[in-house]
This record gives sequence, structure tokens and C-alpha cells, in this order.
Amino acid sequence: MISGIKTLLKGNFISKAIVVLMIPIIARLYTPNEIGVAALFTSCLLIISPLLNLRYCLAIPLPRRREVVELLILVCLIFTFITSFLLAVTFLLSSKSVFTLFGVGEIYDFRFLLVISCLIVSVYEVFNMWIVRRKKFKNFSNVIIKQSLFGSVVKICGGIGNGPLGLIFGTIVQNSFGLYSFLSTYIEEKKGSYKLNIQLLLLIVKYYANYFYFKLPAHLLYAVSAQMPIIYASKYFGMSDVGYLSLAISMVALPIGAISRSINKVYYSEVSSIGKNKSEEIYNVTIKLVKKLFLLGVLVSFITFILSPWVFSFILGESWNDSGDYARALSIGLIFQISATTVIMVLNVINLNAFSFFIHLVRFLVISLSFYISYIQSYSLLDSIYAYSVSISLFYLFVIISIILILKKNVLKNGEVK
Repeated sequence: MISGIKTLLKGNFISKAIVVLMIPIIARLYTPNEIGVAALFTSCLLIISPLLNLRYCLAIPLPRRREVVELLILVCLIFTFITSFLLAVTFLLSSKSVFTLFGVGEIYDFRFLLVISCLIVSVYEVFNMWIVRRKKFKNFSNVIIKQSLFGSVVKICGGIGNGPLGLIFGTIVQNSFGLYSFLSTYIEEKKGSYKLNIQLLLLIVKYYANYFYFKLPAHLLYAVSAQMPIIYASKYFGMSDVGYLSLAISMVALPIGAISRSINKVYYSEVSSIGKNKSEEIYNVTIKLVKKLFLLGVLVSFITFILSPWVFSFILGESWNDSGDYARALSIGLIFQISATTVIMVLNVINLNAFSFFIHLVRFLVISLSFYISYIQSYSLLDSIYAYSVSISLFYLFVIISIILILKKNVLKNGEVK
């Protein structure tokens, strides 16, 4: 597991370094309003695209038989294309007032581009999970570096007279560029095809239906919760405010994203290979990782809180001071984030998707409550973000404690510890 983490950390840090180096250029090519519109588009992309395969993709690392994996991938692709078509029809029949009602009226003109983007990103996620199953971490590491590089180039090249479109296309590239690489690797390793077994395919749909019943609504709650700061700012404040906030979120997410994405995938691959029946081994691996990640989270949070205002002012200029203030507020939520977003993946392995749904429901309610209080108290956007960060930090602590207690209970239940 350690070698896999190192490989992905290296790739993620390089990719995030590319993004950091490009941000000063992007901030000077685009206005806060344009960055805000692109951020809103990205939020919708991140909410919708994972839902199109009905979350069956999360089961790809689990089956022992290759034939089952092949059919599971086919199931994901079938669902993705069907739901993409239904999404396109829904957008065709929806008026701008409907989009405005949900706080996303500014992207109404880009709605069909959003459908295409969601389709591409959803297919990318399917083969991404296959890469995780095969533990091809070097392959994944190379892809995420290229994603950041080419995504940033598209954003910069499109920043002259194109409004937010350059940022939007860059975001699409950044979220899906590796599809060709992953798909090529899959086809090369597949070496032949399995006979289509309709009966087995339907059995697979039924067997992994709990991912649809629990993981789909859970992920919807998670995704909406994660994007709620942007959507809240879009609905009740100006698009320039959204631009300042989105840039702060992007900068704060860089160190956390580089670390969390790497450890998350390797941890999930590791506990999947251990198997749900080896409760004590999963518990021990998880406890050791949580201890290290907690210290890391505290360090990242502290550094972000202290340096954010200065970094934004120095690198982007005084016109972006508001982003520095937002970043400082967001840093409070980083303390337990790495640990929580990593260990929650174990619920897929021990088949506790129902509890996963409960966790994401709690997250959604906690964040919604924080913004509701902010709304009725007429808080400024900055004060609203502070309230949000404190709430999300307490939520992450709740997640860590809950999962550790569940894993400990499984160890005692299975009699692995006297």
C-alpha cells in the first residue's frame, strides 16, 4: 500500500503544482464573474456526472471473476448512456426559470454542453475504477499530470475573448483527459471478449442493486453538500462573489486533493484486496492510517489559516484579497477531512452502504442547517463560510469516530480478538 500511495502522491502533487503555477495567469485572463460562471458549471458537472452510472462503478474493484467485472463495466456504460439521454430531454424541456430556482440560472446557455461533459466524465470514472482494481497506480499518476497540464493550457488559450467558455472547456479536459489512456489500457489487457451472458448481466444488476438504492442517493447528498457553498453564493450573492469563493476553494483543495485522492484510492484498493471477512486486518490498517492523517490534517489546516491572505495578495494581487479571506475560513474544515474522506471508502468493502447513506444524509443536513442559519441571520458570505467550515469539521470528526466503532464492532463480532 505504501508504494502505491507514494506513486499517486507524486503524481497528484505534480498535477496540483501545475494548477498552482497556472492560477496567477488564469486570474489575470478572466474576471471574477467569468470564473464564477465556470465554477457554477463545474459544480453541476461534479454533482451530475457521478450519478449517470447509478454508482455501479464503485463495485468494479470487488468481484473476483474477470467475467463479472467485464459485465459490470458494460452495465455501467449502458446506464450512463441511458441516463445521459434522459438528462438531455429534461434540460430541453426546462426553462431558465427552473435553473434560476435552483441557483444555477447563469449556466442555462451551457446546459447541453453540460450533458455532453457529464457523459464523458461518467465514462471516465468507470474506467478509472478499473484502473484502481488493477492497481495501475503509475498509469493513473501519469494521467492526472497530463490532465492538469492540458486542462490548464486549454483554460489559458481560451481566455481571450471567450468569456467563461475557456475555463469550462479546460475543466472538461481536466476531468476526462485520461479516458483514452484508461480505455486503451483496458482494451489491451482484455485480450479478447467474453460471450454476452444476459442472465449473468441481469444477476449482476440485481446483486449490486444496493449501490443504486444506497450509494446513488448517498452520493447525490454528498455532491450537493460539497457544492453547496458555490450554489448558495450563486443564489444569494453576485457571480463575482462566486468567483472569489471558487478560487479560494480551488486553492484550499489543492493540498488536500493531492493527498486525499492518492490515499483514498490506494486505501480502497488495499482493503478491497484484504476482503470484508478479515475484520481485524482492516481495522488495524485503518487505525494506523487515521492517526497519521489526523496529524497531517492539523498541519495543513494550520498552514492554510496562517498563510492564505498573504499568499492570495502576493501571488494574485490585491484585487483577490477576498479570496484569501475565504481560504482562511475554509481552512477550519480541513482538520479531519483527509482522514474522513479516506476511511469512509471502507463501507463499500464491508457492505454497509445503508450506513454510508446515513452519513451523507447527516452531512447534507448539517451543511444545509449552517447555510439556513446564515441566511436567516443575514450573514455576509464570509461569515457564512466560517459557519460552514466549523460545521463540516465537526461532521468529519463524527464520521471518523463512527467508522472506527463499526470496524471495532466487526472485529469483536467475528471473534478475531479475544
